[in-house]
Amino acid sequence: MHFYLTARHFDLTDTIRAHVQQQIVDAVEAHTDPHDLNRVEVQLMTGQRDALFGCHVLVQLPGHQEVNITEHNQDLYAAIDSVKKRLTHALASRKERKLTVGRHPRN
Repeated sequence: MHFYLTARHFDLTDTIRAHVQQQIVDAVEAHTDPHDLNRVEVQLMTGQRDALFGCHVLVQLPGHQEVNITEHNQDLYAAIDSVKKRLTHALASRKERKLTVGRHPRN
């Protein structure tokens, strides 16, 4: 898995990097198979619309499938946490669909 972390318009600190690692990367690894992950990109930004901070996550999976999630919030850590929640839900539902289709093939 290739992991890319980018901060736009502010400096990336070790605390923020550790929080992203703990929240997003660990959630992605827990809800996908290790050989299914191609790339995970996280972009942290400031100055978007009314919210002060934003977090965008792109997870590339095999078969040209992507999970693309963006959240904006007044607090950077809250934006990261809400992305984690949506990402966990998206990956869990994708995994469940994959298992269901495997059990009930079309005729």
